[in-house]
Amino acid sequence: MRIFLQNVGKRVSIFLILGLISAGNAFAATHPPKLLFLYHPQQDLKKEDIFNLPDRVFMLTNLLGHFKPEISHVPINEYFQGLAQKYDFVFYLGEPRGGKVPEALLEDIPKYPKVTFVWLRWNVEQFLKLHGDEYGFQVSKPHGGFVRINYNHQVYPRADTEMIAPIQITDWEKVETNGILENPSAFTAFSARSKNLWYFPDQPYYQTAHLVFSDLLHKVFRMPHPVQQRFFIRLEDIHPFRDPAGLRDNCKALEKAKVPFMMAVSSQYRKPGHETPVYLKDKPHLIRAIKECAQRGGSIVLHGVTHQYRDETGEGHEFWDIHADKPIPEYTESHLHERIDQGIETLARLGLYPIAWETPHYAASREVYRVISQHFSTVVEMRQISNETYKVTQTFPFIVEDIYGQTVVPENLGYINFETGETIEKKLNQAKRYKIVQDALVGVFYHPYYEAKYLAGLVQGLKDLGFAPFDLRDLPGVVLSKNVAVFSGIDRYELVKPTEKMRTLDGDAKILKVSMGKEWLHTFLVNYRYQPYEEQWSREKIGGDAVVRIPDKSQSLFVIEKTDWKPSAANRLERLAKEFILGETSGPIETFQRWIIWSLFGATLVFFIFILRILIARTSYHSSHYRKND
Repeated sequence: MRIFLQNVGKRVSIFLILGLISAGNAFAATHPPKLLFLYHPQQDLKKEDIFNLPDRVFMLTNLLGHFKPEISHVPINEYFQGLAQKYDFVFYLGEPRGGKVPEALLEDIPKYPKVTFVWLRWNVEQFLKLHGDEYGFQVSKPHGGFVRINYNHQVYPRADTEMIAPIQITDWEKVETNGILENPSAFTAFSARSKNLWYFPDQPYYQTAHLVFSDLLHKVFRMPHPVQQRFFIRLEDIHPFRDPAGLRDNCKALEKAKVPFMMAVSSQYRKPGHETPVYLKDKPHLIRAIKECAQRGGSIVLHGVTHQYRDETGEGHEFWDIHADKPIPEYTESHLHERIDQGIETLARLGLYPIAWETPHYAASREVYRVISQHFSTVVEMRQISNETYKVTQTFPFIVEDIYGQTVVPENLGYINFETGETIEKKLNQAKRYKIVQDALVGVFYHPYYEAKYLAGLVQGLKDLGFAPFDLRDLPGVVLSKNVAVFSGIDRYELVKPTEKMRTLDGDAKILKVSMGKEWLHTFLVNYRYQPYEEQWSREKIGGDAVVRIPDKSQSLFVIEKTDWKPSAANRLERLAKEFILGETSGPIETFQRWIIWSLFGATLVFFIFILRILIARTSYHSSHYRKND
C-alpha cells in the first residue's frame, strides 16, 4: 500500500490520498527493515531503473516483499567499502557463476556483525577462501543429481535442473543448517547459517526449493508470522454471456460451505466477426445474480475490461499480443488509464464494486503493470515477469507486496478442468506442497459453467489439509478511477500523520482529500450483505478540494463517487422500480430510504386496492338494484 500510494501521486488523479498505510502485516516493524540487494547487471543495459532489472532479480525482489523491507538495488560492481553498514540486511544474488565479487564486500561481511548477509547461489568460494575457517564451512565442486529435499521431517521431490555446490561443514559448533538436499549417493545442507551470514546453494525461484526458501525467510528476517495457512476459490470469467443460473448455484454451494469467495468479472463480451460488443449493463438478470453472489460472500475482482485482444472474451489476452508474443504497441499509457477507468466505473454504475484486479491470463508488460498499480492496490493472480515473453511467470506461496507496490494475493494452484486432467485430486496434491510454508495462502479458480456439486469436495479437501478460508474483503485495499474510489478492509487502516491542517480536522480518523471540479460528492458504505448504508451527498456542487474521512466500520466497503448530477426523489423511485422489475441499479439506495419508498409504495397500493374494491362493490350494488327493479 505504501508504494501504491506513491505511484498514484505520479499521475494527475481525481483522488489525492493522504495518510493511509496497510495494516495487513501485524508483525512488520514500525520502521521497515532496510535491505541492500546486490546483483550482476545485464550487459546490454547502460542504465537500469527498477523496472529494467534482470528477471531473477525482479522475482526475488517480489518474494522479499512478504516482509515489506525498503529495498535498494545496487549492481555488484558499484559496491564500495562500508556501504553495508547503512542497512539491516544485504542480499547478494551470485550470478553468473564465476562473477567477480568486490573485495570490499568480502571484507565487510565479518566487519559488520549486526548486519545480516544472505548469499544466494554462486561465487561464495571467494568469501570462504578468506574467511572459511572463521565461519566454519566450505563448498565443493558443483554437481547435479540432487532430486529430493528433506525439510521439517518431510521429503519432497526436486527437479534436477540446477547444479549445486555442496556445503562442507568444518566446524559444527559455528554452523546451523536447515533442510537437506539429497541425491542417491550424497547429501548436503539446503542452507548454512554462521554468525551474520546465511548461504543458500539452490535457486530460490521455482518448485519445492522456492517453498523451502520462502519458509526459511521468516528466520532470516526474524519475523515469526502466525502459523496460519489459508485458501481461496475464485469463480472465473464472469462476462455478459455467462449463465446466471450456473453462477447462482456455485455461489450457493460456497455459501453453504461457509467459504468466502471471489468473482472475476469483465463488463464486455467481444468476439472476432461480431462488430457489436455485448455489455453487462444489458444483462439485468446476470447483474442481479452477481449481486446475490456478493450477498452470499463474494468479492468482485475486475478481470480486465474485454478480456481479449483480437480473440474472444475469456479466451484472449487483453494486455499482451499472444500471437506475436510481445506488448501491444497501441496501448499507450493514456489509453490504459482510460481503459481501466472505464472498467471500474462501468461496474460501479451497476452497483458492483470491485476491490481487486486480475490481469487476463496473467499476461502484461512491466509498463502495463505499472499503470495498473496506479488504480489497484490489490491484485489476485500470478505475475508475468519478463518483458520479452509471456512464458516467464511467477507464483507466490504467500501474500507479498511486489515491486510495483501492490499487494499480490497469489493464485498458485491453477484451475479445475476435468477434460484436461486438472482434477480436484490434482489440486489437493499441489496444495500439500504449500504446507511447507508456515503462512501459506493457496488459490484455485473454478469456471461456473461446471456443476456446483464438485465444489464441496474441493472445499472439504482443502480444509482437511489444514487450510482455512481467506476473505479478500478483510484485506486493506484501494481501487481508484477518475470518478470512483472503493476502499476495503477499512477498519484495518492506520493513520499516518498528515499535515497540521489535516490533523486539526480529526486527529484519529483516516483522512482523504478529493479533488473536485464543480461536481457532487457522493459517499456511502456497503456491508458484507451487499447492502448500502449511510449514504451522503454534498449539499452543493464542490470546486477544489473536498475533505473526506474514512469511517472506522468493520465488514464494510467505503465508496466515494464524483458525479455531475444528484438524484431527486423521483430518480430514486425510478431506480428502485428498475432494481425490482429488471434487476438494474445505477448506485446505492440507502436502507432507510428504501424502507420509506417501499412503505409509500405499499401504502399507495393498499389505497388503490381499497378504492377499487369500493368501486366494484358500488357497481355490484347498482347492478343488483337494477335487476330487482326490473
